[in-house]
Amino acid sequence: MSMGKFVTVGDHTIVRICGKFYLLLEIEVDFRQVKKEECVFIRISEQEARTLMEAEE
Repeated sequence: MSMGKFVTVGDHTIVRICGKFYLLLEIEVDFRQVKKEECVFIRISEQEARTLMEAEE
């Protein structure tokens, strides 16, 4: 049985809410009969937000 990719990161963005930064990720799970999409907010620092935004350019 091939292991392949079961979990992938779909869309992603950085948002600022009430002065705090968050990394918003869409996580996609596709394994056998399980297909699920979830959105996850991860709190990050301002420096991490800057670094990620610079990496996108």
